[in-house]
Amino acid sequence: MAFCIGSGVNVLELDFGVWKGFGWMNEYPENGYGYKGGQQNPQREHSSGNDWIYRQPNQNTEDVPPGFQTGASGSNTWNAGGGAPMGGPQQPYGWDPYAQQNAQPGVPPGWTPPPQTGYAYMQGLGFVEERPDMKEKRSIKQTVTAVSLTAVLFSVLSGLLVLPMTFLFHLFTDQIYYDAQQGRTVATTQLMASIFNNTIYILCLLTCIVLLFLALRRPFSMKRLFQVPKAEPALLSVPIFLGVTVVSSGLIGLLEQFLSRFRLSPVTPDFTAPEGDTAAFLVFTLCMTVVPAFLEELLFRGVIMTSLRRYGDTVALLVSSLLFALVHGNFVQAVNAFLLAMVMGYFILRTGSLWTGILLHLLNNVLATLLPLVLAGFSQQTGELVNLIISAAFLLGGIIGVVVFAVRDKHAFRLINPDGALSVGARVKTALLSAGFLIAAIYYVVTIAINFEVLG
Repeated sequence: MAFCIGSGVNVLELDFGVWKGFGWMNEYPENGYGYKGGQQNPQREHSSGNDWIYRQPNQNTEDVPPGFQTGASGSNTWNAGGGAPMGGPQQPYGWDPYAQQNAQPGVPPGWTPPPQTGYAYMQGLGFVEERPDMKEKRSIKQTVTAVSLTAVLFSVLSGLLVLPMTFLFHLFTDQIYYDAQQGRTVATTQLMASIFNNTIYILCLLTCIVLLFLALRRPFSMKRLFQVPKAEPALLSVPIFLGVTVVSSGLIGLLEQFLSRFRLSPVTPDFTAPEGDTAAFLVFTLCMTVVPAFLEELLFRGVIMTSLRRYGDTVALLVSSLLFALVHGNFVQAVNAFLLAMVMGYFILRTGSLWTGILLHLLNNVLATLLPLVLAGFSQQTGELVNLIISAAFLLGGIIGVVVFAVRDKHAFRLINPDGALSVGARVKTALLSAGFLIAAIYYVVTIAINFEVLG
């Protein structure tokens, strides 16, 4: 479709379709001007007459965005070619000399800024739906708020479901009941306690995954998410990940020593495996290893990180890792979870598959669950020596893995951040200062702070 764009008496015919923001244009081959919308053609910059220009009286105003006024009655508004308005002297921007009111920064005189409907003035394009940088900021804030509030919902649901699930379980077994005197749910066997706690945990994760998936309205391909990972980075991720677990343990030890100077000690959940009950031990091990490895990865690196990738891998990796750390709700696990989440998330990005994160997560959980049981079979001195040897091997393997990865891949440890209206730093700042993320951060920081005890 061709349009003739008027500028004074000059006419420029373009065969590039409708361009967004051209405003009142010559409706070729009709005589007169009318509002034209559409998308800006990426092949051409704006030229003479590509903005708001003279509209003859009684011209059809259909499709004009709300709040757009054309100055005083019978007067001109904007002539992009800089020509003289009908019956008026030439102006620097071709603005109506009879409508100089309502001038605002960034908008030439004579224009009434549109209401708060998302429209904004851009030089050479007139009033477009929204400035690209503001549109990207709004999109980042909306998405980060959604994923952050979902992280808070996970914790809230964990508390809210206890009582109704207690009564539901009690309908089928007397091994779970509510003790009114103690004001809490009681399980009479280790097996039932493990089943009860992990049922709530699984329900909370599944609820958050489904709600967030629906709220974002950006379905992603499950097939692509669970595709076969790229072999080389996937293999190298294992020693690097194990090396980071050692670094994380050392860092946590240093932080605990530092906090002890202020007589503070972080309280961590009791993840001791049940003893004397094989069924309870198997359920406990399954729910401490396989279940979180799959469901937590699906939520945090699957739905959350994937939904944030359109803002660049830096925002996606950082925000998903911070939320993953915060939901653990205690200092020790939060520090460890953040470091490991950064590694798992990075290698998911590099291998193109969520399976990489699931397998690394599973490896970490298996070591955290079963290694203490193995070391408990040794004397204290021998156990400490074995643990030291294992840690040294992991650390050395991690260093070798990093070196090999860096040598074989010149883009190792780089993140993909597509060009956009905002810089990477501005995107990160917008994400971390979004209302939802601040709410989640405050909520979980308070939770973590509560989980400290004062040493005597």
